Amino acid sequence: EIPERILSAVRSADTKAIADAIRGLGGDNDGINRKRRNAEARMFEMTSPQGLDMGQPEGGAGEQDEIGSADNPIELDPITVDPVMVTTASGEVEPRLYSPMSGEILQAHNAAAGTAYLADMNLAAKRDIMALSTQYPLDPDGFLEAGQEYVDEQVQGAHEMFRADLRANLERDLQSRYLGIVDEKHTDIRRRADNSNRALVDRWAADYSNAIASGDTEGAAAARTRLEDILVNRESLPGVAWTRAQSENVIFDAMDSAETIKSKRRKEWSDEQKVKLNTIISAAEEDRHAADEAILDDPAIWREHPELAREAAAKVALRGAIPGFMGKTPAERSAILKNEKERAVGDEWELDILNAMEDSDEAATELANDDFVAYAEKHMLDKPPQLPADMSDPASAQQTIDALEARKDWAIGAVRQGYTAAPVFFSKQERDAMSPVFGKGADPAVKAAAVTAVTAAFGASTGAALGELKADDVSRHVGGLMGAGVSSAVGQKAIYGQQLIDEGVVMIPTKATNVSAISPEVAAALPPGAALQGRVLRTAQAIYASSARGIDSNSEEAAELMASAVQEALGYEQRSAQRTTGGVQEVNGMMTLLPPGITPEAVHNGMVSALGQTGYGRGGADQPADPARWGGNGVPSWAGRPLTKGDLDSARMVPRTTKSGDIVDGFYRMEIIAPGGAVTDVENEDGDAFIFNMRTLAKGKG
Repeated sequence: EIPERILSAVRSADTKAIADAIRGLGGDNDGINRKRRNAEARMFEMTSPQGLDMGQPEGGAGEQDEIGSADNPIELDPITVDPVMVTTASGEVEPRLYSPMSGEILQAHNAAAGTAYLADMNLAAKRDIMALSTQYPLDPDGFLEAGQEYVDEQVQGAHEMFRADLRANLERDLQSRYLGIVDEKHTDIRRRADNSNRALVDRWAADYSNAIASGDTEGAAAARTRLEDILVNRESLPGVAWTRAQSENVIFDAMDSAETIKSKRRKEWSDEQKVKLNTIISAAEEDRHAADEAILDDPAIWREHPELAREAAAKVALRGAIPGFMGKTPAERSAILKNEKERAVGDEWELDILNAMEDSDEAATELANDDFVAYAEKHMLDKPPQLPADMSDPASAQQTIDALEARKDWAIGAVRQGYTAAPVFFSKQERDAMSPVFGKGADPAVKAAAVTAVTAAFGASTGAALGELKADDVSRHVGGLMGAGVSSAVGQKAIYGQQLIDEGVVMIPTKATNVSAISPEVAAALPPGAALQGRVLRTAQAIYASSARGIDSNSEEAAELMASAVQEALGYEQRSAQRTTGGVQEVNGMMTLLPPGITPEAVHNGMVSALGQTGYGRGGADQPADPARWGGNGVPSWAGRPLTKGDLDSARMVPRTTKSGDIVDGFYRMEIIAPGGAVTDVENEDGDAFIFNMRTLAKGKG
């Protein structure tokens, strides 16, 4: 059915009203769409020249019913319109009611295309104008000129029908960006003016503070005037909103800053004078002069650092009165201090000198105990010889040995002079540099070469030197043996064997837990002390390991090899079929530890020759014992009488050891074992324990 509003439009013959009424039938329902299409077709027939006659019939109006009334309804025949088939971009074929090439659709397309063209041109131009403005920062005139050229170029290239609209749009965008650049330029100028004025305020405020702190009255007045002028200018700057109260605060802050500067400068001056006084003290302690000793005449220094100034003055006075005080031996320093304390004091400054002496003596003692070589380099006249920086270079091996030997002689000389009780060969720094070469895990070849070099330089003092260098027990022990004359092959064998043990290549016999378990007679000949016997055992194990590869550690062969290794670790050597030296051998019926290189026969013969004899020579005169042949602290006596040849059969010779357990090469004491088993020390003529040198005795001469 045709709605009444459509029929009314038809009757009025108003085509626009008809079209609007038909469009009013739109909807999503398919039935409504069909009705709309049917209505459109019917209206076309009714409004066409061949369609409905809009006039009245000849019979008059009353002869015909109203069109579309209830009594005379209009029936629309269904019509069909062939759709236009369109293939889409996806390849699908879809129907269209109207052809895209129809005139009305083309007109609509052209209108839309024009609108899109203008929109694209406007968007592109807006981007170009913004990009163009970046080339003219804070230069609005330059931008406007370049932008106008751009607009003209774009309008000229556009279609004629769009030029007017395009120019209006582009010039509007251009003007907007131009005003933005003008605003940015104004902001920048105000910011620069603000920053420049602030910088001047800071600069002249600092000048004002420094002038006040320095006491420069005229300079402070000039800086204050200039600062005031700049602050007044700042108060008048547009957009800054700076007030007079803020200007006054700047001046007050400058005054406060001046006080801070004064305090800082005073502290810096005080610290500087303190450093100078400490330098004077250190220089005076080393018998040297400092460059700033004149400050001791400045009363301000004494007011600022009274205690330090007194100490410095006392140390300078001590340097003048007793040059090289800290470089003297401990005994010499003690004697000087004793005399000074016993002297009557006339003035207070003399007490300062005494205090300076005590401080210097304490400092010298502490430094010498901590690092004697470093102490000697600073304070002693006899400086320690320098060691090469690189002692591992084979090309300079002899130079290294010579330097080490010179250091050894210097250290022994320091003992003779009374500086130390025992030689100190190396400084802390030298020990730290050299110790890794001798430690566990070091290359055996390098370690053996280093031990050989130390042995060549230190001789009998090798054990002590290696002890300072924190060498492992095996290196330390074989070094001592080599220093005493044992072949270097023993040392190389032991160091190599220790590596095999560390790597787990060779197993040590399970019974080789101590020297007594390996050889009781050898253990009985050793001096007491777990440290020495432990080093002997570890060295023997290393020597065993160097020759025991492939040997069953529980076999008899392994036990014999271990016993032989213990003797080697004690310096035993088979020099010929008839001559054995060192190790534990029988002397006068007693198992005795001999020095390396010494035969038991030489010791026995030397002792017999060194003993006194009764009725010797023509006339039966007595021949007393010769202390020079013994090379010790006198001649031996026992039970209140000189020692006789018969006493030697029950005499046991015990090697002397240091506090650290090292054997003192060649030196022994002697014990007599009485028939009841009691042990008595052999004494010298003064009643002290008799000490003798077996090497001197074995030579058979004084």
